[in-house]
Amino acid sequence: MTKLELIGSYTKVESYIYHKDCNTRILFGTRKLVAYQKPLHYITFKPLSATDKPIYLSSLYMLRQAEYEGQTITTYRFDYKGIKYKFIDSATDVQIETL
Repeated sequence: MTKLELIGSYTKVESYIYHKDCNTRILFGTRKLVAYQKPLHYITFKPLSATDKPIYLSSLYMLRQAEYEGQTITTYRFDYKGIKYKFIDSATDVQIETL
């Protein structure tokens, strides 16, 4: 398996986000049952190849939600392989940065 490079800008298409510069597809999922350690949202890496298995990345823990020029922007945090990230979700795209 190749190392996943998560940092960058993504475009939202339905429940998936696609990296703008490379062939990376991530599923933005919503759980039916929420618990203390299982928040509402999570992300899973979905390879474009049908033969490769999906990779669960992390639950998304909300940091803040704000209105900016009539658009809701939600910021989450997550951890993948010991690196802490910020997941900034707007109406049409997502930005992933280190925290």
